[in-house]
Amino acid sequence: MPIADFSETKTLYKLDLQCPGYKPDDMLVELDGHNLTISGCQSSKKQEKDSTYLLKESSSHSFKRSFQLPNNTNLEKITCKMEDGVLKLKVKKLKNSPKGKKTVPIKN
Repeated sequence: MPIADFSETKTLYKLDLQCPGYKPDDMLVELDGHNLTISGCQSSKKQEKDSTYLLKESSSHSFKRSFQLPNNTNLEKITCKMEDGVLKLKVKKLKNSPKGKKTVPIKN
């Protein structure tokens, strides 16, 4: 299971998912409302020929991670790139988002 680091700045949220050995074509990033799902599947095949035998090995690895994005994310402003085995997502925050706890007055 890839390790995730989720952090924030004043203007955006950052998600780094460590996926060594995965290529962008091996992965899928989907957004359904505020639910972000990242999945990956990779397979490898190895074949060696020798004068006396044929060796054929294969392996397959897959994962699926889901994250609930905060309500103040701008779902239209998401970027994603793969860099040195790390999938890096950036999601901008909405400018007019509610900040902290708020008390709502009750009128008579």
